[in-house]
Amino acid sequence: QTVFHFHLHIIPRWEGDPLRLPWRPSEGDMAEIGNIAAKIREAL
Repeated sequence: QTVFHFHLHIIPRWEGDPLRLPWRPSEGDMAEIGNIAAKIREAL
């Protein structure tokens, strides 16, 4: 993917989570994504 502006990806992490890179993307729970986005907006 190429973008012509600065951007970053925020990947939620939890202690003990099994995330290892690289990983295969899958559809997320949109309600959970919305809740996380709201928390990020509140923290900014």
